[in-house]
Order: sequence, then C-alpha cells, then structure tokens
Amino acid sequence: ESFAPLGVGWVQVASSATMPSELRQALLANGRPATIRRCCVVKWEWIFFANVFMACVSFSVVMPSLWLYLSSLGATQTFYATVVASYSIGEAIGSVTLGALSNFCSTKTTLACCALISLSGALSYALADFVFVAISPNAAPAVVLAARLLQGIGSGGQACTNSLLQK
Repeated sequence: ESFAPLGVGWVQVASSATMPSELRQALLANGRPATIRRCCVVKWEWIFFANVFMACVSFSVVMPSLWLYLSSLGATQTFYATVVASYSIGEAIGSVTLGALSNFCSTKTTLACCALISLSGALSYALADFVFVAISPNAAPAVVLAARLLQGIGSGGQACTNSLLQK
C-alpha cells in the first residue's frame, strides 16, 4: 500500500487486490503518487441572496427608521434629505463602477464585492450610535451619510445580478 496526496491531506491508495490495476497505475504514474485536484466550490447563490437581502434591508428596515435614527443623533430635516439622496447617488456610482468592474473581473467576484460593500454600509449604519456616544455627537450623522452612500454603492452593483442570472 502507498499514499497519494489529496488536496491538503493524504489518501491511501489501496492494494491491487481491492483496486483495478489501471486505476492504481494512473494514481502512481511515473513512480510517484499523482495529485488529485479538488477545487473549492463556492455557492454563488448565497452571495446572490446576500446581495438581495442587503438591498431589501436597506429599504424595509433602514428607510422607515432613518428619520427617527437621525433625529436621535441631532440631525436636521435637510440633512435627512441629503442622506436619503446619498443612497441614490451611491446607486448611480455603484452601477457604473461595479458594472465596469464586472467587465474586467467575473460577475461573481463583482457580486462578492457588492455584498462586502453593502455589509460595510450596514455595519457603519449600526455603529453610528456608538460614534455618537463614544467619539463625537457631531460625527454620528456623517457616519450615517457615509453608511447610506456605501449601501447605495453596493445596491448599485445589483445590475450585475441580471448578467449572472442570464448565464
């Protein structure tokens, strides 16, 4: 019996009594064990659903509570309008830049970037209250503005999902 590498670990090559000789010879070709490649299969459906989930959260959870959240941070109604508009501006930026990125990278890689950008926007939005309490009350509304811009950029890349679904 001998051993052949399999990915990270080792797999035991059975004796000729339990394995056909052609297979054994193929595994032990050239006097050394042949490597068997195992590719990492990523379930891109999860990234797709993460993008859809983040886009839905940005409307169904964030938008209804946005004015209450900003007013508790000391923001004005004018600043609220700016934050709402920043999401749409982010979508425009994201659709152009991430659409161009998907031409150079794969669509799946671009969707992974969209998910990370949206997640970072959601985390920033959640941490704005911490910034208000621990760092500066004046900086917290700006964190919400940046968070909504990031969420918009991530949602702007959702146009790449159409190209992924067409394939």
